[in-house]
Amino acid sequence: MFVNTTLRRNTTLIDWAADAHRRGIIRANTYVIDLDSVKKNAAMLAKEAKNNKLGLYFMTKQIGRNPVICDAIVRAGIERAVAVNMTDARVLHKNGIKIGHIGHLVQIPASEMNDALNMQPDVITVMDIENAQKVSLSAAHLGYTQRILLRVIDNDDIVYPGQQGGFSLEEIKNTVELIGSMPNIEISGVTTFPCFTLNRTGTKILSTNNFETLNKADEILKSVGIKMAQVNAPGGNCIDMFKIAADGGATQLEPGHAFTGTTYLNSLDDECAEIPAMIYVTEVSHNWRGESYVFGGGFYARGLVNKAIVVSKSNVKNVVEAYSVNPENIDYYARLGYRANVGDTVICSFRTQLFVLSSNIAVVRGLASGAPELMGIFDREGREACI
Repeated sequence: MFVNTTLRRNTTLIDWAADAHRRGIIRANTYVIDLDSVKKNAAMLAKEAKNNKLGLYFMTKQIGRNPVICDAIVRAGIERAVAVNMTDARVLHKNGIKIGHIGHLVQIPASEMNDALNMQPDVITVMDIENAQKVSLSAAHLGYTQRILLRVIDNDDIVYPGQQGGFSLEEIKNTVELIGSMPNIEISGVTTFPCFTLNRTGTKILSTNNFETLNKADEILKSVGIKMAQVNAPGGNCIDMFKIAADGGATQLEPGHAFTGTTYLNSLDDECAEIPAMIYVTEVSHNWRGESYVFGGGFYARGLVNKAIVVSKSNVKNVVEAYSVNPENIDYYARLGYRANVGDTVICSFRTQLFVLSSNIAVVRGLASGAPELMGIFDREGREACI
C-alpha cells in the first residue's frame, strides 16, 4: 500500500532494513520504525493542532505501544495517550506515559475499573448506562470525580463489525438525567468512530455521518446544561484534515497512523506532510509453482498489501506484486506474484495494527544523518524482545 511512497520519500529506511536483515541484525517478521521521521511527524502534528486549537491524544496500538516512540511523541509536545483497551493502558502507564482517554473502542472490565481510574485519565468513554454505573462506583470508592465521554451513534452512521455500541441521539436527554443521579461522575463530552474517512473515489478525507451525529449530540448536551470539554473525533486523523475537523466543531483528535506516515492519504499523495516511517521486513521461505512464499506473522488482514520489494543478496531491488492474506486463515506465509531466491529479503509497507500481531518492532535513529543506530527490538507490549 505504501511501498512506492516509501521508496520515493524514505529510501534510506528501506536500505538500512535490507542490510540489517542480510547481516542478521533483524529477523524475518520485524517491523522497522524510523525514529527521526516519527519525531518530525509528531512535531508537525503538534504544531498544526495548536494552530487549529485542537487537543491531541496519541494512539499507540498501531506501533505496539513502543516506549521509544511514545517518548519521542511526548517530547514533541503531545503529552497524553489514548488507550484502546486496558492492555494498552497498563503498558503506557508502566512506561510513564500519561493517559488521556480509556474506554474507546473497548470498554473497561469491572474488575479493572479501579486500576483504570488510578491511572487518572482525563476521560473515560462509556457506551451504556451500566458502564457509567461501573465508573461511578469505582470513582466513589476511590474518592474523586471522574469525567466521562458518551459514545454516540445514529442509524445512518458507520459501525464496523465488532465495534457496536453507544447512545442514540434520542437517548441522550434521559441519559443525562440517569447519569446525573450517580455520584462521582460527570459528563464531559462525546465521541464516536470513525469521524473521518476517504471519499468513495479514495482521493481525499471527508467527514462521516458519525461526525454529524457527534455535533448533534454536542448541541443536545449543551441545551440541557452540560459543560462540554471535549468533542472527540477520532478516525483518519492526519494533518490534512485538522482544519476540517476544527471548523466542523471537533476539539480533540487522536492520531495514530499519522506518526508513521501510514494514513490512507499517504498511499495516494506524496504531498502529505507526514513522512513514511514504518516498514515490514520478512524473507522468502520457499517457492511453489513459480511463486515465492514469504514468512508471515505480521500481515494484518485489512492491511491492503499489494506490492513488495524483493532485495537480493547482492542488493538488487525489485518491486513485485504481493497478495493480501486471507483473513480467515493464520498468516503463516504470504504470497508474491514473483519467483525470488530462498532467503531474499522482502520489504512491505501497509496499514497495520501491531497490537494484534506477533511481530518484533525494531526502532532505528540517525538514518537522515547517515549514522544509523538501532535503539532496540521490542515486542507488541513495548518490552525488549527475546531474540
